[in-house]
Amino acid sequence: MSIHRYHQHCIISWGMGMAYVEPLIDQARR
Repeated sequence: MSIHRYHQHCIISWGMGMAYVEPLIDQARR
């Protein structure tokens, strides 16, 4: 697997994950 393809996959996973995780991170920061 090429690093570029893996990196792209990571960004897509992060984008989808952030929509769910961001509120939790926001709470943890307070």
